[in-house]
Amino acid sequence: MSLSRRLYPAKAYFSYWLNAVDEQSLHSPFLFKFYKEVLKPKSPSATFEPIEQQRRALLRDKRLIDLQDPGAGSLVSHSQQRTVASIAKHSLSSPAFCSFLYRLINFQQPECSLEIGTSLGISAVYINKASSGQLTTIEGSPAIADIARHTFDRLGCQNISLIEGKAQEVLIPFIQTTQKLDLIFIDAHHSEEATLSFFETLRGSLHQQSIVVIGDIHWSPGMERAWQQLTQHDAVTLSVDIFHAGILFFNPNLRKETEVLWF
Repeated sequence: MSLSRRLYPAKAYFSYWLNAVDEQSLHSPFLFKFYKEVLKPKSPSATFEPIEQQRRALLRDKRLIDLQDPGAGSLVSHSQQRTVASIAKHSLSSPAFCSFLYRLINFQQPECSLEIGTSLGISAVYINKASSGQLTTIEGSPAIADIARHTFDRLGCQNISLIEGKAQEVLIPFIQTTQKLDLIFIDAHHSEEATLSFFETLRGSLHQQSIVVIGDIHWSPGMERAWQQLTQHDAVTLSVDIFHAGILFFNPNLRKETEVLWF
């Protein structure tokens, strides 16, 4: 992978840094409340210590596993065999981002949530701990899915259903048997085509109070193009760029705009 491709997220962050604002610049009462309750707070680390202990255990795990990676690949390694520790280091959402997911769930209290891209299960646990609703999470690699199940068992998670398989193949059967989705976190494949395809497949399951979180919107030029297309989608009203992810809202009472907010 070229040096310019590897440096792309850093270049994108500079643009984000130039444009991001905080609550002092927000005029929308909803956005002000969202920023104050979801983006600005720093959750006490003790709240998540058991989950972070499991993260640290994964970061020490030197087992070599066969990796089926149907997505856009890794900026770190092209090998189909990687250690659990390497996956944990480079693929898991950070503690800060996971605590954001926790606060987002508390803010919305979804009854039915979907995560595309389980990885080793850490972000799913944060989502699960904040809500009594049902979470379905999809993972394409059988070996990684097995480790995620162990994570869920070790941390005593309830109401998590893990679907093993390629997301493009399992999504349609899933949405045919599920209710409307309140929250969706798309954190897999990281390509323009896949991201837009996921959204269109799931569009019929969304409602006016749904929230969709798209991970790594500045990971590549293609992901940035996908994000720009989604912000202009007829169904989307408010869209929020926090660099590490984009957040889409569908409430017709919200003004159609895109805000770049500090996180």
